Amino acid sequence: MKNLNVLCFGIAISMSLAATPGFAQIKGVGAGVGSQVQTRGDVDVKTPAANTSVDADATAQAGAKAQTGSANSVKAGGQSNTDIAAHIQSNPKLNTHVQAMLPGGASVTDAAAGFKDQGQFLATLHASQNLKIPFDQLKTHVTASGSVSLGAAIKQSRPDMDDHKANDEAKKAQKQAKDDGK
Repeated sequence: MKNLNVLCFGIAISMSLAATPGFAQIKGVGAGVGSQVQTRGDVDVKTPAANTSVDADATAQAGAKAQTGSANSVKAGGQSNTDIAAHIQSNPKLNTHVQAMLPGGASVTDAAAGFKDQGQFLATLHASQNLKIPFDQLKTHVTASGSVSLGAAIKQSRPDMDDHKANDEAKKAQKQAKDDGK
């Protein structure tokens, strides 16, 4: 009987605390009338309704930086272009090889911008070299919104090439990129 009373008392306390505005702010639950809840990363902040000049873009940017850890992140789970460049530049042999393939005046950091990882970047460079397709043209197809696979990008750049040949060329470039990483 005593345990039942303690349990009922605990439930009553929990319910009254949940109804208290100070505790109900978590994740916007129970936000009272005349208030506004803003998400900043994984924390919600309750602000008075009178404060309507809150910068939503800054809030979104803060949340994005908290989630990605970097403003240079390209895709979820991907590397930033500076990570790709740093890795390449830390390997003198690979760096020399990549520099030789880059279009004139391009830096590794700028060229790697937008790629999800080093393999995709290097494969696109190889395909550009192998097929004499401008790197920027392939990069746009592979990294822009509505991006396509390297094989499809080759096909778009070379309409005279059949799908099978374009995919074979993409596989060849991917193997070359993989070999560069060894």
